[in-house]
Amino acid sequence: MEHIRNALIVRKSIKRAKKQTNEQWELILEHVNNNPNLARGVPVFGSNRKEIDDSWEQLTQKVNANGPPQKESKEWKKVWCDLRTRLKKKLIRASRTGGGINTQIPLTSVEQAADSILNVSTAVNPLGVVYGLEYQENSVTEISLEVETEDQPQTTQ
Repeated sequence: MEHIRNALIVRKSIKRAKKQTNEQWELILEHVNNNPNLARGVPVFGSNRKEIDDSWEQLTQKVNANGPPQKESKEWKKVWCDLRTRLKKKLIRASRTGGGINTQIPLTSVEQAADSILNVSTAVNPLGVVYGLEYQENSVTEISLEVETEDQPQTTQ
């Protein structure tokens, strides 16, 4: 009986993840799309720091007004950072080579929207590089060689 009570206490102490609604994701993606400094997550200092913090506060108020879950701006920053990290890992895993079964990893609509804002897929799979070799659309190059023969006079300028 004691172990059941301990299990219930442990179960109550476990924090449940607060999942975001689709409407909240739409607000986050729209706000981040309009504020590219938020999207990149680049550390900022000085007066820019205050502007970034104010922008996160505005986003927090908008998103929290749209229903549960209610979070602080620090937590919404983490939600965005976690999405970026998850997206990068997923795209890197999908672009791996090395044999074995080819597994397609589909992106969710939120991840696709975040990718269009961040261009992570371009960073993971840069255009013009295939398996580490440069790839050019017009891979056939024309080479013209001038062959000098003894019959033709050389012209000097």
